[in-house]
Amino acid sequence: MDEPSRQQPAERITVQLGSGTDAAGPTTGSVRLGDLFESAPVALIAVDASGAIRLVNPPAAALFGRTRAAMLGLPIEQLLPERLRGAHARHRQDFMAGPGARPMAAGRELIGLRGDGSEFALQIGLSSAELDGASIALAAAIDLSPYKQTEALLEARVARRTRQLDRRRQVAAGLRDTLELLNAGRGLDEILAHVVRQAAELLDADRCAVYRLHPETRRLEVEAAVGIGRQADAESLPLDADSSLARAVREHRPIQADGGSTVVAGPGESLAGAREPRSRAVEPPAGALGPPAGPSAATAAARDQGRAAEGLPDSGASWVSLALPLLLPRGKVYGALEIGFRSARAFDDETLGLASSLADQAALALENDRLRGQAARAAVTAERNRIARDLHDSVTQTLFSASMIAEVLPRLWERDEAEGRRRLDEMRQLTRGALAEMRALLLELRPTTLAEVPLAELLAQLGEATAGRSRLRVELGVDATASLPYEVKEAYYRIAQEALNNVAKHAQATQAWVAMELEPAARGRTAIPGAAESSRLLVLTVRDNGRGFDPLRIPADHLGLTIMRERADAIGAELSILTRPSRGTSIRVAWPCPDEARASTAQGA
Repeated sequence: MDEPSRQQPAERITVQLGSGTDAAGPTTGSVRLGDLFESAPVALIAVDASGAIRLVNPPAAALFGRTRAAMLGLPIEQLLPERLRGAHARHRQDFMAGPGARPMAAGRELIGLRGDGSEFALQIGLSSAELDGASIALAAAIDLSPYKQTEALLEARVARRTRQLDRRRQVAAGLRDTLELLNAGRGLDEILAHVVRQAAELLDADRCAVYRLHPETRRLEVEAAVGIGRQADAESLPLDADSSLARAVREHRPIQADGGSTVVAGPGESLAGAREPRSRAVEPPAGALGPPAGPSAATAAARDQGRAAEGLPDSGASWVSLALPLLLPRGKVYGALEIGFRSARAFDDETLGLASSLADQAALALENDRLRGQAARAAVTAERNRIARDLHDSVTQTLFSASMIAEVLPRLWERDEAEGRRRLDEMRQLTRGALAEMRALLLELRPTTLAEVPLAELLAQLGEATAGRSRLRVELGVDATASLPYEVKEAYYRIAQEALNNVAKHAQATQAWVAMELEPAARGRTAIPGAAESSRLLVLTVRDNGRGFDPLRIPADHLGLTIMRERADAIGAELSILTRPSRGTSIRVAWPCPDEARASTAQGA
């Protein structure tokens, strides 16, 4: 900084502040302007009408990186970049023609030029004054560089935070999509393929793969993979292999393989803070996430040639892999999720948390697949047991009775022909009933048959099966049917089946009647939702001459009537039960038949 003596000597001058007036005239004051400039804490510069600098204080010289002597007499435009000088000269001339105060907060920003040629942002506040009888412009300058740096820092933080929020929204959407697939009961292959795609996209990975552990062979088999292709020997990995993938499964914790070291996360510890360098290189799984380890240079060269043919990096490429076990809360491990990167990668807690969530979803998909398989096997076993019971209770007993009659029939015929004919007719009924029972069981094994067989024929089979099983006389009367939706046909069949089963087991009846007819909607005993739009009702009636029952005294474990009501409600039909002790029971189902589903032959149902 130059000496104060180089500054123009202080003079007593008259300074007019602004252009305002009051009742006393212009506001004036008598000050020593040099003292004011010297003591001001901000950068001040005085410029005459020609644009020459007349006064400069030390803060102004420091701001522009010049000496005060070098600035005195210098055109003010020399303190600006050359590209702005012409415009600034015009603005200065306009100001001198009509001087006035311009607040520092007026939003007028300029670019200053320091002595070393560097540019910086500054803000200028202007006012006018008189020096030696001539008008001058007083400029107060503030360096905006610190503010600009702070603003850029804040903007960078906002941008980074915005990216984080966008990423978290993307992560949440990806995890939600996977959960929707899980809840929708999609196939395992589809879910795992979605998981590895999400992992590659959300973690910006070059390869992701899900390995499934097969306890019988103690091998890890690839179930789904995206990114860089895999070789045949990478599709299977022994559990005792010396690799990060196998170790993650064995030790039930995430492991990162990075060049010549392995990073192991202990219980409750994240990989971000766990560093356990190894004395030897821990390679990624053979062919899975990069360079497979070979026993010899020749083998490695041959393998690199094969990888080059697949467009893969050679075995010397640097890979970073993160292996996470597929664990459930109770400690069962299903395999591992491996995520690979071509270059070095730091895993913060948020990244590890996301990777763990993806691994949890893959584990949940494998667990659901196991449970579905278990449930399917249990359902098959239960169905086999039910069919075996039905065969024993119905067909087996019926055929046993028929075989006994057939055995004694020749001798009985010789002694009493009339009795022999009666027994022969009984045997015929028994065999017809057994045949009907077998057809009914086949329907249970092939539910799609319900959609193919007319409803009238299905009801006839039920009647014959019930008669053969319980020696009960069943009369069938189907005056007409309608072209029915499948769900209505199935509901009518199941309700009739349950009703006839109840008659055979509980009613102690000697006869039952099954009837189906179309009735005008006005004949409906109660209002049925939807009947107003239909002119007819399809009515199914199953009644018997048995002992009847009290509906209020049905045991809680007898669910037949409840199931029938639920089936009727599901199709928008009305189910009514009329029964009295010793007076039999009548079950009636009425469904509003759309006008376009008119009466047809039994074959059209």
